[in-house]
Formats: sequence, structure tokens, C-alpha cells
Amino acid sequence: MTSTSKTGPDPAKSRGSRRGPIIRFVASFSALLALFQVLIFYVITPSEAFQTYLHLSAHASALLLELVGHSVTVDGSSITAMDHSMSVEIRRGCDGLAPVSIMAAGVLAVSGALGRKVCGVLIGVGVLLAANLVRIASMYLIGVHSPEHFDQSHQFVWPLALIALAVLYWIFWADRVSTRTPTES
Repeated sequence: MTSTSKTGPDPAKSRGSRRGPIIRFVASFSALLALFQVLIFYVITPSEAFQTYLHLSAHASALLLELVGHSVTVDGSSITAMDHSMSVEIRRGCDGLAPVSIMAAGVLAVSGALGRKVCGVLIGVGVLLAANLVRIASMYLIGVHSPEHFDQSHQFVWPLALIALAVLYWIFWADRVSTRTPTES
């Protein structure tokens, strides 16, 4: 009978241990994203508070438009040119909640202190909702100045841009949190 001694880590176990955090992240991210989408669809968007949010988004976007010299009126969640030549209505899907849910799921799925995660989500929500206000105002401007690009901008360009911003924010946040040492908190 001969005996052999292993030296060094077992490569199969090493690969498995590296995959563990990734699998946990993907599972957590997927579960959180699914939960957020259910909450958005069944709880948030049917609520009166959501309608108020859409109205506030219209008012805030109208302020941005007035800052760049466009006279508009707001009626509920609609922004209309004073001469009625252009109007946009903010509806479900134009609210920025999908990119927010992607960012929040990503931040919360990363292993780490809950306080940092909450702070990361709150800052990310602010960044993404502010970007959404810019999106709404820009959609109005595109409708006024380049209406042939409105549908493409509304359906493809801006949704992808907001999702990219959500992912980039998450990557930036995860990198910042992972490079901090406990004494830097």
C-alpha cells in the first residue's frame, strides 16, 4: 500500500469557493429584483401615492424646461407647451422605477454592512430619479425640436441610458465599498 500526500489546494474546491459569493450575489440579486418588480407592479403603481409622484415628476420636469426657456403648463402628470404645440404625459414606465429597482437589487445583494447598503440605495435612488427628470424634460425637448426621434429616444435610447446609469452606479458603489477598510467607515 502506498500513500500519497496532496500539496496545495484542491483546484476543484478552489473554483467552487470562488463561485460561492458569485452564486449568492446572483441569487440574491434575482430574488430582490423579482420582489421589487412585484412591489412596483402590484403595490406601488396602483396607489394614489404613485399618482402624486407622477404629478410631482411633471412639475419638477417643467421647472427644468422653464430653466432652459420653455414656457409650459402642468396638468396632473402632463406637461404642455403654452401654445399647445407639444405635450408629454408621464405614465407608469416613465417613472424611473425599473432602473431604481435594478440598482437597489444590486446594492443590496452585495455582501456588506446594512448601513452602507441603505446609504448606497438612498443616494442611488436620488441619482436615478434626478436623471429621470432630465429624461422627461429631454423627451419634451426632443418632441419640440426633433419629433422624428421621439419614439426611438423614448423606447430605446433613454431606457437603456437609465439602466446603464443604474448599473454604472452599482459598479461604482460596489467598488468604493469593497476598497474601504473597516477603519475608513
